[in-house]
Amino acid sequence: MDAYQAAALRMHTVGQRALIAQRIRELYQRALATQTGDKNAALSSLREMLGQLAQGRARAVELRALYEQAWLTESRPYWLGNLLAQFDDDIATWQHRSEELRVHTVRMRNGAPLPSLEQIGLAP
Repeated sequence: MDAYQAAALRMHTVGQRALIAQRIRELYQRALATQTGDKNAALSSLREMLGQLAQGRARAVELRALYEQAWLTESRPYWLGNLLAQFDDDIATWQHRSEELRVHTVRMRNGAPLPSLEQIGLAP
């Protein structure tokens, strides 16, 4: 049953990632549009983005643990490290995006404009 639960969560996570990516793009567009007029609205959008990124990271951590548990139930651990490295890379990407966004938030508070969608890798 663990393997089925891990597979179902993984499929759900794929869908959630797409929704989070779309929401983050929308929030960043709102932040770009309001950064010169209503700085508080822009900061609110950036904070909400950080929440979305934290949610994605938490889901990746949960999926990693469930996958590891399912693997050890059915398989030998010798190859598990190689598989978990993929999850670790995903978790690191969520963390890196959060840290990058925090830097842009601080810069914006200090008067610097936000980079474009293309510059931060959010362009469709």
